[in-house]
Amino acid sequence: MNVVCFVFTLCITGIFPAVMLIGLLAGRRRYLKSYFAGLATFLVFQILLRVPILNRMSSMGWQSILFLKSPWLYALFLGFTAALFEEGGRFLTMKLFMKKERGAWEDVVFGVGHWAMEALYIIGINAVYTLFMNPGLIAVMGSNFFIGGLERLFVLPVHVAFSVMVMQAVRERKYFWLVLAVFLHAAVDAYCVLAQTVWGMGIVEIEGSIAAIGILLFIYIIITKRGRKKNVPLKEEAH
Repeated sequence: MNVVCFVFTLCITGIFPAVMLIGLLAGRRRYLKSYFAGLATFLVFQILLRVPILNRMSSMGWQSILFLKSPWLYALFLGFTAALFEEGGRFLTMKLFMKKERGAWEDVVFGVGHWAMEALYIIGINAVYTLFMNPGLIAVMGSNFFIGGLERLFVLPVHVAFSVMVMQAVRERKYFWLVLAVFLHAAVDAYCVLAQTVWGMGIVEIEGSIAAIGILLFIYIIITKRGRKKNVPLKEEAH
């Protein structure tokens, strides 16, 4: 059973992003730019910028002090820094490199690329390392990998929805959508921290609530895309 759980997670965090890329190469090359822009945004603004800053703060003891003084402030700090770096990164990338993209799906593909890099960074790389370097752990930690893979699946519509909001801010110059994406992102991340550290919620409750958030944002994506598709010329969609 643990092997099945591990394979599931490997499919979600490694194989699916690769299949998505192959599919774009095979038939939807116009979206490759959006996919790689999403990948690069998470790589630059989260992995190369935010994470080293947090690691530096942690080594100086600031995060531990903040957590001990106020777990709520600690959760809000982590939530808002993640939101500012990631949503700010989306906005800058879209503003600089995707402003002229007017198709209905560039923002969705961007979100999938952003999600794919996060999935690889958080779960996928560890899964591949375990598979080749220490396969014996699969029989012990398969369920842990499964939970991680399931969570990555639940947050996929979250990443896509935030990308749709930020692209809307870029295209329409309605920065309410950027602010909304920042606050929703911060709220989701802060909630996850508080659920574990303050409220003592179980893993099933936490993952269930993340799934509910994902479903709500998936509905938002469907509604937004339907409205967008009505306003996009058929000639544009045919590319």
